[in-house]
Amino acid sequence: MLNKIFKAIEESDKIVIMRHVSPDLDALGSQFGLKRAIEVKFPEKTVLAVGEKSEGLSWLGELDEIDDTTFDDALIVALDTANLDRLSLYKEETTRNRKLLAKIDHHPDNEPFGDLSYVDTNASSVSEIIAQFIFDYLEMDASSASSLYAGIVGDTGRFLFNSVTEHTFEIAARLKSYGVETFEINQRISEIDIKIAKFYGYIYDNLDIDETGVSHVVVTQEAMAQFGISYEETNAIMGIFGTIKQIKTWAVFIEKSEKQGGGFRARIRSKRIAINQVAMRHSGGGHPFASGANAKDLEEINEIVEELKIVVKEG
Repeated sequence: MLNKIFKAIEESDKIVIMRHVSPDLDALGSQFGLKRAIEVKFPEKTVLAVGEKSEGLSWLGELDEIDDTTFDDALIVALDTANLDRLSLYKEETTRNRKLLAKIDHHPDNEPFGDLSYVDTNASSVSEIIAQFIFDYLEMDASSASSLYAGIVGDTGRFLFNSVTEHTFEIAARLKSYGVETFEINQRISEIDIKIAKFYGYIYDNLDIDETGVSHVVVTQEAMAQFGISYEETNAIMGIFGTIKQIKTWAVFIEKSEKQGGGFRARIRSKRIAINQVAMRHSGGGHPFASGANAKDLEEINEIVEELKIVVKEG
């Protein structure tokens, strides 16, 4: 399948690389890494990386602007996105004149899409997949390697998550050989603004831990305004729960603005017990130990928390 995707790249004059909304390091790292590698291999082609911007991760690269003709006769490559609803800036009416749609992902393939699709749920990240793809079919350089290394570091929690394999380390080592400034990347990822540090204190004071080891916290629009935190910046708190011994599984419920559709976005994580089935029951999904869901109100938040308690007890 990857050979077919390469052939599609080879035979296309225009390639548009997309990824999911609310992008993380893996989404952007794989996107910019693949874009650069295609440009190096095929300098005559038009290669675009598109999606809504992420201010906190803007150091990874600059996204391209789109218009009504961007997707015409283009090969669309969708990265790190489990379903079309999560694909940033994707609209059927503006992409109907595309050439092909290819999907490369590492999430469970519960909602298959694309004319060509490659999904490897054993990969630590899409950046790991794209790195191997580039080694096999395209040309790696320092820029691609840096983007992909950042993506791998981000989706593996600096190589701490159980998704890390021998192959992950092998890929990281090969990327490093291209001159990746690993210290600089890790500094960019680990440094936080003082307002985030203060927000940590708020989260510690307000998190709830059940006797089963299920923890959750609700972050309201009022709390975000109090600390000057954007919706995107709330991502920074997800890792702190995993450092607490008593916590087995945790969920953070972020209140969305009216412009975002209201309700709450749930980010659910677990140390050892699979929680993605809970997420799927609430308009979400993802990895067994890292998923996202949606709650329309406090009542549904309570439902999700209770379901997580049952999962932990049965696990």
